[in-house]
Amino acid sequence: MGEQRILVGDTVQTRRNDPRTGVENRPQWVVRNIWDESIDLASVSDSGEIRRVSRDYALNHLQLAYASTVHGIQGETMDAAVVGPDVDAPRISLRSSSSLTNSVSVSTAT
Repeated sequence: MGEQRILVGDTVQTRRNDPRTGVENRPQWVVRNIWDESIDLASVSDSGEIRRVSRDYALNHLQLAYASTVHGIQGETMDAAVVGPDVDAPRISLRSSSSLTNSVSVSTAT
C-alpha cells in the first residue's frame, strides 16, 4: 500500500478480508517469505498459522503494523503499549486491563 517497503521479518497487518486465502481485516502477521507472485505470512498469535497472499493482495491490502490506534488494537492482549497524550482515561484503563502481566501507567498534567 502506498510507498511502504515490506521485507522478510516485518510485522504487517492484512487490511481486507480474502476468503480464498483465509485472511481477514486487521490480524497481524510476520512476513516469512517473499516470492515473485506471493508472500507467506505467519500469524503473530499463538496459533502460528501460515497464509500465502498474492502479490496483488500485498500491494493493495497489506501494511506495516509496528504501531496501531487504540481502536485498531481493541480486543488484543499485549506485552507493552505506549499511549499518546490525546487518549482519554477510560481508553487507557481498558487497554491496561488487557496486559499479559502487569500494567504501569505514567501520566502528566499540563
